[in-house]
Amino acid sequence: MKDFVPCDNAAHVHQEYQRIPKDDTIYMYGMKRNDENRIEAAISVLTLLLVYFAVCIIVHRIIPRWIQIHNTPRRFAIVECSDCSITIEWYVHDQDDSLKYDLDYRNKETDKWTVATLSTRDVLTEENGRRVYTLINILPETGYELKLCSVDNNVKSHHTESKTILTPKRGNEIFKFTEY
Repeated sequence: MKDFVPCDNAAHVHQEYQRIPKDDTIYMYGMKRNDENRIEAAISVLTLLLVYFAVCIIVHRIIPRWIQIHNTPRRFAIVECSDCSITIEWYVHDQDDSLKYDLDYRNKETDKWTVATLSTRDVLTEENGRRVYTLINILPETGYELKLCSVDNNVKSHHTESKTILTPKRGNEIFKFTEY
């Protein structure tokens, strides 16, 4: 049963009302009962929560993995070695010059790795993406193993392949390595 009741607005538009037999309350035609509104609201909230958790997964799982792969140093190499220092180079795409680096190195006679965290101030940067760093205060006539990773907002990239070298005797010439 539908009744038309005049509206009090200036346009004198009529709105259609309907009487719902269950509780004898008059509702505007087309409007839903409170239970239906609550169900729709609950579905909306659950949908928003689902979207929120999906975004969290993307931010906490997918983006760090992309950073790990994208910022991994390339062409890691030892370019110079003396009795007390090792100079390394690598290439990385870092337009903002905001990456830090963890240089992991160890004396080959031990299993204990030492980690040197390098900031942009510690590293010589060239326009072509080449980075250079010299590790100092190492021992002569000692084998060393080195590997490198970049760090972006506490997310570490994959490590480079390890490089090994034997430092010369004290007072010997500096060895320079070139690739052809």
